[in-house]
Amino acid sequence: MKTELKKDMVEERKKEVESLLEFLENEYRNAKISEKTYLELKEKNTKKLKELDKKILSKGAWATVMFKYQNLDKGSGKFKEPKISIRRYQKINEEFRLKSKFNISSDEQAGLIIDTLERWIGKKPGKSKR
Repeated sequence: MKTELKKDMVEERKKEVESLLEFLENEYRNAKISEKTYLELKEKNTKKLKELDKKILSKGAWATVMFKYQNLDKGSGKFKEPKISIRRYQKINEEFRLKSKFNISSDEQAGLIIDTLERWIGKKPGKSKR
């Protein structure tokens, strides 16, 4: 019971941090805060979540962004293995709002996704490297 409660608290905190990061990105994207302020706040609040890379997959009224990130393990104080998240944002009233997200849960799942896409689409060179 205690372990479940602790997991719930960690998940709740993680959602709070993700929500804050999303808010900061929107404020910066909409030029409501300066780049300096955005970077300062992002650094201050990302000590528990480290963004390793980001790739914008599509732009427009519906934007798709893929993030590579790590969460901090509170017990050890070290960052966990990298994770990948694909997020869809809808632009509503000049503001991007998170509408859906998909987290790739393991290297095995990532490999299956890659294999399936290559089979469906074919091994054609894309515009950018993986």
